[in-house]
Amino acid sequence: MTERSVEIFKQLTIAESKFDYFILGISIALFSYLSQNLTVLSNLGLNKDAFILYTILLLFISIITGITRVYYCNQILRFNFRQLYYQETKGKLTKALSESNPKININTGEIFDPISAGETIHNINNKLPKIVKYLEKYEKIVKCCFHIRNWTLLASFFLILLSRILLIIK
Repeated sequence: MTERSVEIFKQLTIAESKFDYFILGISIALFSYLSQNLTVLSNLGLNKDAFILYTILLLFISIITGITRVYYCNQILRFNFRQLYYQETKGKLTKALSESNPKININTGEIFDPISAGETIHNINNKLPKIVKYLEKYEKIVKCCFHIRNWTLLASFFLILLSRILLIIK
């Protein structure tokens, strides 16, 4: 990856994170505002109070999926870091294997001879497919949470609008 693409990826990650927190903040604020005046309902039908209750339930779902999305986005970043770290380490060790004399890791002081480098590469090769599986699983969860959060938030706005229209009609 070039420096430009790395920089764009950083900006994209930051923007997505800010957007997720913004939407989550709106959902929590609206949930709190509507919940503070909630009273016991005598009937659940097509009335203003019932629509507010439905809105609160939808907002609750939106909040839970929003928090879940943020959590799994962070997990994806963590696993991406591990994947890149292992791939870089594997590349350095493969280079060390091609040379016959032992190599020293300047950062850790660890000495790699061809045997220990081969064992480490074998361990990394075992870990990388597991990381890829987690990444695929978490990406599906994040995408699902994105859609549920957005649709429940949109539906809650629609129900708020309907409850206000019902006030005008009556």
